[in-house]
Amino acid sequence: MGGKNRAGSQPWIPITLAAKSVADLLQATNLARSAWAKYRSFSLYSLIAVVATFAAFPLVVPEAIIAVRKLRPF
Repeated sequence: MGGKNRAGSQPWIPITLAAKSVADLLQATNLARSAWAKYRSFSLYSLIAVVATFAAFPLVVPEAIIAVRKLRPF
């Protein structure tokens, strides 16, 4: 969705993606925490979800920062 310069031309896309990534981080963390509290172990699904979510988040942040700076030019 969007082109190479979507942070400049459509800044709402990377900002929305960053917000969704934060929500995904919270959900994956909650999944792992509740699995540990209930079973005292982690399922393969919760481990994959946590690792993938935490790996994807740093990839989203730089573009979101550019988009926010584009909206706020000072």
